[in-house]
Amino acid sequence: RTALRHAVAAREEHEALCIVLSMAWYWMLRDLRSDARQWSELAASLGPDPFAPPGVRAPALMEGATDRPPP
Repeated sequence: RTALRHAVAAREEHEALCIVLSMAWYWMLRDLRSDARQWSELAASLGPDPFAPPGVRAPALMEGATDRPPP
């Protein structure tokens, strides 16, 4: 738990997720579902929201290619 607490405090998303995945079997065997839920939510909250709209829209490829006549 100390390593996981440190990874979350340091905002190391990859490290925290690796520890959560490694600890999942232990939490399930010991019936520590609340710990599993709490740490999983904390580790998942470190990363960006995968459902958020993109900050900058990518330019359309066709517009740049068809703005000028062919050589």
